[in-house]
Amino acid sequence: MEKGKTTDASRQPVRYNRNRTKRAVDIRELRAMFRDFADNEEWDEVIKTIQPMLMSRPRDHWLLTQGALAYYQKKDYSGALVYAAEALTIEFACPLAQFIFANALAGLGETKDALEFLEPLIGKGVRHITHSRCGEGSDCNINTSRAIILITEARRVVSLAMPEMGNLLRWPAH
Repeated sequence: MEKGKTTDASRQPVRYNRNRTKRAVDIRELRAMFRDFADNEEWDEVIKTIQPMLMSRPRDHWLLTQGALAYYQKKDYSGALVYAAEALTIEFACPLAQFIFANALAGLGETKDALEFLEPLIGKGVRHITHSRCGEGSDCNINTSRAIILITEARRVVSLAMPEMGNLLRWPAH
């Protein structure tokens, strides 16, 4: 097999670059492009870049998760929920997709449902997250620092929800 070629159709190189001209772009280039967009808070650019890619790769878990993240950052929680839900149908155990899904629910006022997703995520811990299918070395590449951020943010959302939930919530100490 030639170097850079793969037999898995879902791993074929994406055929668009930042200017949406046809050429192969590998996952490292896309990550760098999305980091640039995120650094400049260009969430609409992320969405515009992802949408044509999803036409040819509708079950690309990583692209769907990036779309969910972009919508979430724009505070379009309904859009984030749609993309995160689709990503979860492909890879339910993805901590990032679970986190975005839960936070989108919280943003839409569905606090109790959000907490049902956040509790197990917090309980998994950093080591489990970094060694999951979406951990280091995967397309999502959730390394230790990203896992710590995910868990810290999940705990923040839970702490903000506690007054709203009152005595209904019995949060386990982790």
